[in-house]
Amino acid sequence: MLRSNLTLIFRQLRNIYALLNLTGLVIGFSAFTLIFIWVNEEVSYDRFQPDYEKIYRVIGEQSNDQGEILPIATTPAPLAEYLGTNFPEIESTCKLMPTEFFIKYGEAGLYKEGLSADPSFFNLFSFPIKKGSLKDFSEGTDKIIISQRMAQIYFAEEDPIGKVFLIAGHDVMVIAVMENVPPNSHLQFDFVLPIKFLEEAGLYRLDLWDYLLTHTYIKTRTTESQSQLEAKIKNVATKKSPEATTLLKLQPLADIHLKSNHLNNDMKGHGNYQYVYLFSIIATFILIIVGINYSNLATSRSTKRSRETGVRKVMGASRQQLAAFFFSESILYCIVALGISFIISWILLPYFNELSGKQLEFHLLSPKIIGSLISCALLCALLGGAYPALLLSSQNPVAIFKGYAKTGNKAIILRRFLLVVQFIVSISLLTGTLFIQRQLSYINSKELGYEKENIISFTALRKIRAQYSTFKNELLKSPAVRNVTANNTSISFSDAWTDEVLWEGKNPNSKIIFHQLIVDHDYLKTYSISLLSGRDFSESIASDSSGIILNEEAVLQMGLTDPVNKVIKLSNISYTIIGIVKNFHFKSIHKKVEPLLIYIDPSAFYQISVKLQQGNLPDQVKAVESIFKKFAPERPFDYTFLDGDIQKLYLMENRTGKIFQYFSILSIFVSCLGLFGIILFVTEQRAKELAIRKVMGASVSKLMFILSLEYFLMVLIAFCISAPIMYYAVDKWLDNFSYRIETDVRIFLTAGLVCLAFTWLTVAWRSYKAANSNPVESLRSE
Repeated sequence: MLRSNLTLIFRQLRNIYALLNLTGLVIGFSAFTLIFIWVNEEVSYDRFQPDYEKIYRVIGEQSNDQGEILPIATTPAPLAEYLGTNFPEIESTCKLMPTEFFIKYGEAGLYKEGLSADPSFFNLFSFPIKKGSLKDFSEGTDKIIISQRMAQIYFAEEDPIGKVFLIAGHDVMVIAVMENVPPNSHLQFDFVLPIKFLEEAGLYRLDLWDYLLTHTYIKTRTTESQSQLEAKIKNVATKKSPEATTLLKLQPLADIHLKSNHLNNDMKGHGNYQYVYLFSIIATFILIIVGINYSNLATSRSTKRSRETGVRKVMGASRQQLAAFFFSESILYCIVALGISFIISWILLPYFNELSGKQLEFHLLSPKIIGSLISCALLCALLGGAYPALLLSSQNPVAIFKGYAKTGNKAIILRRFLLVVQFIVSISLLTGTLFIQRQLSYINSKELGYEKENIISFTALRKIRAQYSTFKNELLKSPAVRNVTANNTSISFSDAWTDEVLWEGKNPNSKIIFHQLIVDHDYLKTYSISLLSGRDFSESIASDSSGIILNEEAVLQMGLTDPVNKVIKLSNISYTIIGIVKNFHFKSIHKKVEPLLIYIDPSAFYQISVKLQQGNLPDQVKAVESIFKKFAPERPFDYTFLDGDIQKLYLMENRTGKIFQYFSILSIFVSCLGLFGIILFVTEQRAKELAIRKVMGASVSKLMFILSLEYFLMVLIAFCISAPIMYYAVDKWLDNFSYRIETDVRIFLTAGLVCLAFTWLTVAWRSYKAANSNPVESLRSE
């Protein structure tokens, strides 16, 4: 019996309907598999850590006069030790700082990114040691622990233990090698230094409560309520420093990767939980479309398979056996399609990784992945096969052989309903794609308030800072260089800020958070930033060392009228306002322009920016590099283009837009595939009707209109349902941007018309063929 049933099922695979079904299922399952692997990776961040539910990051919050919250990822350096000493419910604490150093061994040297951390780092987090020991890490500041990847780069097959690096002028010995950091860790590093090394090297002070400098992590003894512990530590910073206004909060370790985009001064490379939800919805939508296709085609074919059902009933098959047979057929289709989709997904994964910027691996045997995918396939089989199985198994064999068996109006209504749902999904995905593309285009073309083309930036090394004027003059002599400036941070991502600003007439209760750009005299000229009033810094005016420039937003929030030449105090140092600049975007367009202070402090020139002449950029960069090598011959010239740095701020949106675009096209294709099968069946069923109409004088265009009208109406109904839903969803997504496009009605209409056009092309081809067929062929049996 089983063998017979399998033979019949496999015979069904040879017809056009089965081919359409399998193609749709394979495409849908392949897309779902790729998205599921991506989503699974995103939500798995940091969950490999033992007791991750007990680990939190301490973050801060400040508010301004408008009641806006400025959340910040960094905290005072002494906080970690204080929390561990004074709160018994906290088991251990750790402070750390992401650091980048030029690390030299022998004649070889490279810039590497790592962490400076307390010795408790390896107690709080699990990063297994492969060679060496941690016991000496807490003694002194001349120790370093490196990753296997870094050990391979510097030492190849040599034993790295005991080898000595030169870092910031200090000898540091390798005492251990750890496993490479997993890609699903929000902390990405190749080495760990004792955090006191930063004090030893004269880079930072770690005893100040007034500076938010380090990232603080804690591990609790129990899974105590997060809100209870938050309430206890909330005011610690304000109690320890009268000037501090930062309130403390806790962020669960598992939330850091996906829920940190709102934080200032945070590490880069985070994901976004909204995109996880978004892609989960896309995967679900594609599965819905695939399930609808299968159900529609199976329901449509039920009439053609009525005689098969009648014969089986006459031969003694019960209704339960028939239902089981058709369910088995549905399940087998889905399993075969799932198997093929695994192969296709494995082939496409490298291309998907390139598109998404990930390094995903296809762990098919992972219980979480294979279990979820098989469950989805079985659910799809159940939903797709339920109605046909129940419908066909309930038919009367006598009525079947007399030709009276009908699928009934319920089958037709169900098919129309499912098609409408399918069109809703397709129109929604296409609408989302069009809005994402429009917003990205707006971001890329929006005026930032400064020039971003032909500007390169690189780190101002200590020896270059010591002779910056000479270095700058050498660069300006080159015909490849237009302007040179130095600053504390990139113009595209400024996170330095303060609230210690006083001015005449300030409300004592006023709390305004000012961002800071520390620059040299030629900063505004290099970036072509517009002055609204006052003047730029000038090297010929000695007093400009205590001059300051404000942006429009700062003047507005301070309530100043005619601010030029007025005096303000910044951290108890007096500055004279010499100019006001037009607002420009010193952060991504996700955030609105905030108050900004621009002043000169040569000790904070950590980055140098060079504006190149128009022309051959590679040659001009080489000219700058040759001058750099005169001052730092042993260092690599590691630079970035400003427009590239700005593009990285919207990397997630750009990748999301591309993925959304591809899967929208895919969903429309799968929808049209199913629609083609439905049209194929309908034209076969209505062949005699069309033949009679043609004999009675109906034209080909009239017949095509008759066949197409129903589907046009369904697309219209789907559009009317999709538009308000997507209006709300798109508006919520655009709220993530302080500067955004409007929810243009024309975009909704475009999505609806595109879906209608694809539907018409699908229907028209088959309709034209049916309308042009010889009516004699259809009426011959009469």
